[in-house]
Amino acid sequence: MNKYYITNPDNIDRYIDLNVSGFIYGIEKFSSEFNSYLSLDKISLICNKVKNNNKDIIIFLNRLYFEHELKDLKKVLVKLSKLDVIIGFTDDAVLNILNDIGFKGQKLLISNHTGTNSYTLDFYLNRGVKNAYICTELTLNEINDIKNNTKSNIFVKGYGHLNMATSSRKLLTNYFKFIGKKKSKKVYTFKDFITSKEFKIVEDFNTNFYTGDIFNIIEYLPKLDNLNIILDNYLIDNEIFYNEVSNFLNNNVTKDNYIGFLDKETVYRVTDYD
Repeated sequence: MNKYYITNPDNIDRYIDLNVSGFIYGIEKFSSEFNSYLSLDKISLICNKVKNNNKDIIIFLNRLYFEHELKDLKKVLVKLSKLDVIIGFTDDAVLNILNDIGFKGQKLLISNHTGTNSYTLDFYLNRGVKNAYICTELTLNEINDIKNNTKSNIFVKGYGHLNMATSSRKLLTNYFKFIGKKKSKKVYTFKDFITSKEFKIVEDFNTNFYTGDIFNIIEYLPKLDNLNIILDNYLIDNEIFYNEVSNFLNNNVTKDNYIGFLDKETVYRVTDYD
């Protein structure tokens, strides 16, 4: 049976009694791709409420960090290590610091684009990372193949905008400076002139590109089992998201959803595109 994890709910009390296994949050300055971020003090309060309801709490430290940030990052990790939380990381600096401070809790590899095979997951599994949030560009068969060939506890994205690319540069700021205008928004939309599809670009600590369509695997759930399904509300209206969570939990299957590469292998060359 699949388990469900909700990212950063707008109102924890609205979701706490639902049949979900846990919640995912981001920390101020050290996380990315959340509608809002929590302080360490707020995380501590929420942690108590979540644990009292027998659910997990996962902290996503899903940025790539600069060297000058590592000292403060270590302070954050020392404080988080005192809480009963799962710590997710993208940058191996987090894993190294957790090992240095003797962190005994669970760790989760967040690999949007690199977690594409069981060998990678086993590499981290041998280093004490028992959980892995795998690549969002995988087919259904590839997901099941990875799950069947590793002992890692697998997390997959079930709902939300897909991250297409990340840059550590301030691409929007640089662009508007180049054209002599001021960047006035955090989120911008751009259109592919070939397909006319719209995409999103967000500048925060990094610059991230997202699909305009919302990825949704609900009709494929019967073909997935014993996975942790992440339902992500980033850049999505609160009511729309709550309704979709209800659909997943109540098996209200909707059709004609955007499913990314779930039924089609990734295009590696432009000449393969049809």
